Amino acid sequence: MHQSTKHPPSFPPHNTKQRGFLVLLPFLSHTDTHAHARTRTRTHAPSFSSRLPSVMALYPTRLGQLSLADWIKLSFALVIVVVEAVTRLLLFVLPAPLIAFIDSNIVSFVKRVSVFSEAHVFQGDTIPPSEDTHNLSAVQLAQHFGFFLEQHVVLTKDGFQLALHRLRQPEMQPRKGVVFLQHGLMQCSEAWLCTRDSFAYLLFEEGYDVWMGNSRGNKYSCKHMTFKPHDPAFWDFSIDEMAANDLPASIDHVLASTGASSLSYVGFSQGTALGFAAFSLNQQLAHKIDVFVALAPAAKALGLRQGFLQTLVHLAPQSIFLVFGTRSLMPWVMFWRSVLTRRVYARLIESGCQMLFDWRMDQLGDQRRRLMLYSHLFSLTSVKTIVHWFQIVASDTFQQYDDNREFRSGYRLIEQQQYPLNQMPCPVVMMYGGADRLTDILWMKRNLPEHSAAGHIRIPNYEHLDLMWAADAEEKVLPHVIAAIERFRRRQTALDAFGESGNEATATHPQHPQHQGHVEGEEDAVPLENDTASRVLKRAVPAATIPPTASLSG
Repeated sequence: MHQSTKHPPSFPPHNTKQRGFLVLLPFLSHTDTHAHARTRTRTHAPSFSSRLPSVMALYPTRLGQLSLADWIKLSFALVIVVVEAVTRLLLFVLPAPLIAFIDSNIVSFVKRVSVFSEAHVFQGDTIPPSEDTHNLSAVQLAQHFGFFLEQHVVLTKDGFQLALHRLRQPEMQPRKGVVFLQHGLMQCSEAWLCTRDSFAYLLFEEGYDVWMGNSRGNKYSCKHMTFKPHDPAFWDFSIDEMAANDLPASIDHVLASTGASSLSYVGFSQGTALGFAAFSLNQQLAHKIDVFVALAPAAKALGLRQGFLQTLVHLAPQSIFLVFGTRSLMPWVMFWRSVLTRRVYARLIESGCQMLFDWRMDQLGDQRRRLMLYSHLFSLTSVKTIVHWFQIVASDTFQQYDDNREFRSGYRLIEQQQYPLNQMPCPVVMMYGGADRLTDILWMKRNLPEHSAAGHIRIPNYEHLDLMWAADAEEKVLPHVIAAIERFRRRQTALDAFGESGNEATATHPQHPQHQGHVEGEEDAVPLENDTASRVLKRAVPAATIPPTASLSG
């Protein structure tokens, strides 16, 4: 159970009736006035105003080390936060007719800015209702594309209720093994369902029993047995809790529901980080994984060391608490999603990704497809999870959350535990983009053990999101995913048929040479050892590009 003494600074509780008040949360102090909250046995975290001096006391030496450029970036970011909050408050209180008048008349001046050059700001969407998937839930998305989504709820040992989604279709029954899809940071299962060529549908049509997880705090897993979303304790989680509690509970539920002894795990971005963390620490769980397919693998994030993000890392990871509070990260994004037109919302997302990560976002297809994708890009997570990622960047290692973070060099009284990637027992196939500057792929290749480093596939010109969402990912990524699943699924099926034990099965994993680097422009291919993968890959990639004797390790 959560320890109250570890809670970061608290902020005022809020609900849907207080949406206009959300804009002031980062700037107001709070004394808890909820009667039911006073009756709790736990101790309340101090208010933000009382903690601010102690929090700021952590930073004086770092503040003195900031360059003039860093100060400008930090000041500009704070100005943006304040302007956004004030603008949101005004939009919330202004009557609808006045907003419509602004959109129709005064906004013509603002449209000279490129972000607003193509469409109205607050109204004017012309998407046909039959094609509009903007506000569809996961269940509705599946129905929209002709599938049925089965919903399951699993309870973690620390009290979170997580939603699991399973694709079904009356006339199609899974003929092959179980595949578990885990989304990335600030996403939910909708990320696997938002277009007709999404991996979930394609894998299901290939005969797999497809399940999708939802991390705690997101749209479908925002419930706890004790705490409410307005409680600071609800959001007191990081990668550690998701890896230790969410993933084991979800995988065990899937295996119990299907009767399977093992499954294939496909993770994207933070979904891979959860896999690396959980499977390296929990050997029993790892033995239930046939193969771990890591799309845009993220155990270290190099891409956070640039621009304004680098300034925050240099100052201190916990400085993010000062900007975004201590509960959910940027819940106001949903406000802008609801009031802006699809095109303007998409432009803001693309501009933000370009500014923060230098992403071009040019592999995602035409504008219509990008609008569908961006509508289901964002879901809630805790600010503490982002702080955890910044700690990983600052410490330059894949470590557990540091509750005793000290912002000075030299000897430390408490040394934080690292996730032991060198103890990964299950085979790992990594697929990454040649233009992905966010993750440190070379570090992961060096730290995975030889018996787990089952292969890596580099897709030239792909950025981070492209591994999941590129318009041609069905041809460039999916065939390799299927080939990896089939190779290790068939191996496990053969071992089960001969009555091999879990330990013996693990011992039969092939010994692949560890990768110390990768030739620029080279693309490794998974061996085509099955009819399904051969058919899909030959349909997607010209035969001349498939090395006839390629190995998983390239």
